Amino acid sequence: MDLNTTILPSSSPCAFRTTLNKTSKNAYVKPPVKRSPLASNLSPMRKAKIPKVSPESEEVQYAILDALREEHVGSDAIKGILLRLGEGLRRLPYRRRAELEIEWLRQLREAELECNEIP
Repeated sequence: MDLNTTILPSSSPCAFRTTLNKTSKNAYVKPPVKRSPLASNLSPMRKAKIPKVSPESEEVQYAILDALREEHVGSDAIKGILLRLGEGLRRLPYRRRAELEIEWLRQLREAELECNEIP
């Protein structure tokens, strides 16, 4: 028997391996290595890359957030009228809303033409 010979006592998967060591010429026993069938299918996890944000884009983002947080001050009478009309239109069925829209646009056009006529 060679000094680097591996001896397997039995063919069972739980059998211990016996190896002869060259230097000490003593036999020692290595426990079997159990491998999970799933271990071969798994790949090591990679760290997710965090995108680097430039200082300029951070400034733009903060400016947008500040603009969205500001309340619009100084609503005028026209905005008030339009808000009331919008709330009323939402309570109506679609067909009636469409009829009112056409009627109001026609009236608006007539009013604009009256104001632009030369006497």
